[in-house]
Amino acid sequence: MPPEIELLETGGAADFVVTLERLQASHAPHRLDQAVCVVWRFSQTRCVEIWAHFADRAACDRFWDGFSPDA
Repeated sequence: MPPEIELLETGGAADFVVTLERLQASHAPHRLDQAVCVVWRFSQTRCVEIWAHFADRAACDRFWDGFSPDA
């Protein structure tokens, strides 16, 4: 299953936008289903930085460890 992102909430102030998202992805036999808080920083009309904070960083790291899009 390709990654799917569901946008749950948004907010913003000044140069920042914050999104709360649900990320779902799988590659056999692994599955990831997590809440993610993403902070976007804009300069003028361009996004110049993104920080993602996963509900369970260790589980996210395990999911992507060794992943290859060619597999």
